[in-house]
Amino acid sequence: MKRHISKELLQAERLAKQMESEELVTPLRLLLVLIISVVLVTAVSFSAANKSDYLLSASDETINLTSVPYIYDYTKAEKTREENMEFYNHPLDQWSIEKRSGLSLDEFWDIYDGKWPVIITDVVDKWPAINWTKRFFQQNYADEKVMVKAVVNSKPAAVAVDMDTFISELDSSGPNGWTYLEDELFIVTRPELKKDIGPN
Repeated sequence: MKRHISKELLQAERLAKQMESEELVTPLRLLLVLIISVVLVTAVSFSAANKSDYLLSASDETINLTSVPYIYDYTKAEKTREENMEFYNHPLDQWSIEKRSGLSLDEFWDIYDGKWPVIITDVVDKWPAINWTKRFFQQNYADEKVMVKAVVNSKPAAVAVDMDTFISELDSSGPNGWTYLEDELFIVTRPELKKDIGPN
C-alpha cells in the first residue's frame, strides 16, 4: 500500500532537515541582539529620565541617605498637618489619636496617610473589633508579652513588654519619644481576637 504525503508535509520535512544543518545562534546574531538591547535600554532610560523631570517639582525635597542618615522632621510635618487641618476645617488635637467620621479620601491622604494615626469610626458599624479599648486589653491581656517599638530621642529600640506596661506608656508619648505595637502575631495567635477581626 502506497502512503500519500502532502506537498506541505514534504516542504516542512525539507525545512526541518535544512535547519538541522544550520547554526541558529551564531556570534553575529548574538552581537546583533546585544547591540539592539543596548540601544533599547538606552532609549528607555533616556525617556524615563526626561519624564522624571516633569514628575518632580522644584519644591520636592530629595534625601541622600549615603551622606547622612534620614531624620524625620517632626516640626515640619506638624506644621503641614496644622495647615491641612485648617484647610479641611477640623480642629487640631495634638495629644490624642483622633477619631474621625465622614473622612474624604483626599483628606485622609493629605492629613493621615503615613503621617499621623487616626481612628476612622464609621468604616464598619458592626465590626466586633471596633469595641476594643485600652481598658479591654488591660483587663484581658495585662500580663501578656507584646513586641513594641520604643523611640526615645530619635533612637528606636525593639523590646518585649507586658501589655499593661505598653498601654501605660501610650499616654506619655510626645515629639521626642513614643511607643507603638509591632507584634504581628499577638492577634493571630489568639483565636478570640482573630474572630473579632473576621476571616480577612
